[in-house]
Amino acid sequence: LCSWARDHQIVGTGVDMSLLFSQQAAARAEELGVSDRVTFVHQDASGYVASQPCDIAACVGATWIGGGVAGTIELLKQSLTPGGMLLIGEPWWRKRPATAEEAVACGAQSPDDFLTLPALVAHFGELGYDVVEMVLADQEGWDRYEAAKWLT
Repeated sequence: LCSWARDHQIVGTGVDMSLLFSQQAAARAEELGVSDRVTFVHQDASGYVASQPCDIAACVGATWIGGGVAGTIELLKQSLTPGGMLLIGEPWWRKRPATAEEAVACGAQSPDDFLTLPALVAHFGELGYDVVEMVLADQEGWDRYEAAKWLT
């Protein structure tokens, strides 16, 4: 959000239930000189609806806030202007686990927690949405993301 504010002059609000992440985001906003354009709300995003409609509503890696992709889309839609866009970041299975034990070993609760990539893209279509852009994390990027959480 802070980088978008710096690079694209947007105004935005970030919502996170982690006080540490909210504090780190506010510090980053100060560092980038965008604290006048971004706000950070420390709360569970599962019921958050923006006070004013926005052009882009995003949920990156936390679709549990809506009980999955479909529910998160319904939640985010409440904050969008007509014609607004959604940005959804969602993990997906490279290979669906055969058992619940395999899923748990991968950090999930069950094999049904995530879809394969083709099924996820199809799911957006079933919900009436077009995927207009996709960025995929490779194993190295995912490892970097996960490792950053070790000290927090």
